[in-house]
Amino acid sequence: KKISLKNNRGIHIDFLENGSLFSITRKNILINQMLGNPLEGSPHNLYIRVHNGKRIRFFPVMGPEADSEFFQQPESLVWQGHQQGLEYTCRLHLMPEADIWFWNVTVKNQSAQSRQVDIVWAQDLGLAGKKGVRTNEAYTSQYIDHSVLKHKKYGYLICSRQNQCQEKDYPWIMHGCLQRAVGYATDGFQFYGLPYKESNQPQALRLPKLPNKIRQYEFALPVLQSGKTRLAPKKTVEMTFFACYQPDHPKATGPSDMPKVKTVATAAKKILTRARAVTAGQRVPSPAGIFNRVSLFPARDLNPQELKRYFPGAKRNEEKQNGQLLSFFYGDHDYVALKRKERLLERPHGHILRSGQDLLPNENILSTTAYSFGVFNSQITVGNTSYNKLLSVSRNPLNIFKSSGQRIFVKTAQGYQLLGTPSALEMGLNHCRWIYRGQDSTIIVKTWTAPDAPACFLEVEVAGKGKKEFLISHQIVLGNNEYDSSGRMTINREAGRLEFVPDPTEPMARHYPAAKYFMVSQDREHLASLGGDGLLYSDGKDRRLPYAVVATKPVQRFSLAVTGHITDRGQAENLANRYAENLYPYEKAKSVSREFWGAFCQGAELHLPEKAAEMDRFNDLFYWYLHNAMVHYTIPRGLEQYNGAAWGLRDVCQGPAELLLCTRNFAQLKAIIRRVYSHQYQETGDWPQWFMFDRFQEMQSPESHADIIVWPLKAVCDYIEATDDMSILGDEVCYTSDRNYLFTTEKYPIIVHIKRQLTKIKNSCVPGTSLVSYGHGDWEDTLQPSDPGMRKQMVSSWTVQLLYQTLCRFQRVCERADWATLAEEIS
Repeated sequence: KKISLKNNRGIHIDFLENGSLFSITRKNILINQMLGNPLEGSPHNLYIRVHNGKRIRFFPVMGPEADSEFFQQPESLVWQGHQQGLEYTCRLHLMPEADIWFWNVTVKNQSAQSRQVDIVWAQDLGLAGKKGVRTNEAYTSQYIDHSVLKHKKYGYLICSRQNQCQEKDYPWIMHGCLQRAVGYATDGFQFYGLPYKESNQPQALRLPKLPNKIRQYEFALPVLQSGKTRLAPKKTVEMTFFACYQPDHPKATGPSDMPKVKTVATAAKKILTRARAVTAGQRVPSPAGIFNRVSLFPARDLNPQELKRYFPGAKRNEEKQNGQLLSFFYGDHDYVALKRKERLLERPHGHILRSGQDLLPNENILSTTAYSFGVFNSQITVGNTSYNKLLSVSRNPLNIFKSSGQRIFVKTAQGYQLLGTPSALEMGLNHCRWIYRGQDSTIIVKTWTAPDAPACFLEVEVAGKGKKEFLISHQIVLGNNEYDSSGRMTINREAGRLEFVPDPTEPMARHYPAAKYFMVSQDREHLASLGGDGLLYSDGKDRRLPYAVVATKPVQRFSLAVTGHITDRGQAENLANRYAENLYPYEKAKSVSREFWGAFCQGAELHLPEKAAEMDRFNDLFYWYLHNAMVHYTIPRGLEQYNGAAWGLRDVCQGPAELLLCTRNFAQLKAIIRRVYSHQYQETGDWPQWFMFDRFQEMQSPESHADIIVWPLKAVCDYIEATDDMSILGDEVCYTSDRNYLFTTEKYPIIVHIKRQLTKIKNSCVPGTSLVSYGHGDWEDTLQPSDPGMRKQMVSSWTVQLLYQTLCRFQRVCERADWATLAEEIS
């Protein structure tokens, strides 16, 4: 349920029952970046700070962490509360005929001592189409240009412009404080800081003053700080922050934007005077939950004896800083990162695991993503990694939302504590292991995949003789994005089984009507509860949020399996029955994985006695490069660019093609080339920039950069030069129609496709030259001419060089085939 403010200009500001912001939208533009979470809240908040010398205490006004009463009034939303001797009221007002809204905060000192207070306001930004923002927050953030103007009266004004055109517009927004802003930040990394991953406290709130530096990075979060006010007992201070939105701001921010603040100030006088007279309102209930005030399990650093116990044998390629060990390799190319290294990184350690041993894409490959800070599985998918999600993705590198994916709470003397950053994280090619050394116990968590079926597994263990109670939560998606639809979850407590079927309206269900997931446990006797989100709330009431929760009795070891099938529900059922009795053993899965990767590499390791140390380092990395390359084309997705599922035409003809060449898997390379040529447009001879290669094939990008058309021919030359197999030119494959993106029924030899390809290239040259025109771009995606007319006259020397090299190679192929006419034409 959402509580909303709307105006006549199309602005919608939606809040959740827990008092936190869900979204700010205007038409199709999502102004904030991260949709508010019904369990945790939102990055958007106002913080009241109390300064006592160098000590700063603070508390949030909104969301489940706040001690606020949340009210809905006819023309505003209100938060009221009392903390640290301060009584506060916050009102949100939206102008009915302007794209302006205000956060008006009053603070009254009810204590017997004077208090020095200020207020910090943080607002995350997307400023782009909803689909684009939710596809990749970091990418969207990189194109938000932050400029800070300094006004004599109002202090710092943060102006943020989306530099990527959004349906012909460039959204823009100004944030300010009518009582003068004295400090600012522009990115979440400045506000939260790297220690947040362990402390769960925004670091900037401990600083007397914000950094006052612009950072245009991957987590757009304008933050403003008001001036400090000393409040005598019974005295009150009032602060008003504002947002002024402009749907289209064609030019970059400049001094001409400064007068907008006068319009805002005039509007504030009208609406705030009228609003103070409104007192009646309806209180919005806010239930208490386990994610309201998360306490993180305090994992300690491992000592030398513990390192030997958990990672026996020789350590290789040790990484140290100031004499302290940060990371190392050991065993079969397994990598270990210690807690002190995780502290240094803006991007967390993460790993993408996949099931099976397929060297080509398969509709029923299961994949999952794990992160060091306690995301044991996320974005679990079978097949398409964008539309077939069971679990949600972890959308932020600082672990802002801790309820995403699969998480584990452990019951301690302090209550339930969330497993976050571990003492050590081990990553193998098909497994992860987290080690949490606590004060009185050590907890070990393992995740791994099955080499013979679409399945992944979780095991949590208490080292030693003790037992613990665990609560394992899962944010369910059953589609593309969280909150888009709910799907259906069936709970079978007696069998210790959860079944998941997507909503019929989801693209996943439309393309794969037989899709079904299961979550089962072979430790059913250790289950205390199995169900929905009710287990996450203190009152136990189910609020129909998309969560599946498993609660255990006191155990020393507990396991879960996730499996499914998208083309055969009977097969999904069989897999669930198998893993309800026995998981695929962890050690056996590692052994089979070792054999698979060894055979795949076919002795490709390098050995140079005179450079043994350098070769050892390279050979450890080599397996990971191969693993990443295989992920890239069999289950396309990344840690940062988590939504993928498509083949970039340029990409698949490079890395994967060369991977299969150097490992001598020629049959698989030939299959890739055949699939690539089947996606050539029959009408034009060109290709899409990227395309889905499964049943979602209608999803593709029809406009491509000028170099794209060259890459399939390069892949053909690579294949023929390596195999001497000229027969590929006679293989018959279909085309794709650029009208409906469906395959044609007729098939043609690849050489016919190539001739059409060459005709298109020839016709794309700048008139009077043999230089292919720039078109929609080259390798550098963002480098576009400001004058679109230049596309036909401008040339990329890089594309011309790529084409020249490729044509020279294909000319030699034609000469070998005795195709003299074609060879001469190319010459």
